[in-house]
Amino acid sequence: RIGFALRRAALARDVLLRPLGDTLYWMPPLELPDDALARLTEVTAEVIVEVLG
Repeated sequence: RIGFALRRAALARDVLLRPLGDTLYWMPPLELPDDALARLTEVTAEVIVEVLG
């Protein structure tokens, strides 16, 4: 499954992403610092490119 492959790739970067089938979603705390949100966004984009090409 694509979602689990994305999760594994993100975990290798110390980011926890949650797959729901082939859907990937975030559940960050409401008061997430801007730099942490930027990192989450960056890693998500990286793993999508890595896994899906």
